[in-house]
Amino acid sequence: MDRAMVERHLEQARRHVSEGERHILGQQNLIAFLQRNGWDTLEATTLLANFKDLQRLHIAYRDRQERELAS
Repeated sequence: MDRAMVERHLEQARRHVSEGERHILGQQNLIAFLQRNGWDTLEATTLLANFKDLQRLHIAYRDRQERELAS
């Protein structure tokens, strides 16, 4: 892959990581709201786990692109 392509992929990966952080925070806030109001949080907690799994993938991809660019 040429350098310009790696840079584009890295930029996209960084955006995904940033968006993922916002999604995780928002979901955590939603779960706290649901808990405070005595509502079921099973689905919201499951979705949060999925967000966290996806975030790990985004971070790993970003890190690979950073290493690729550095080499």
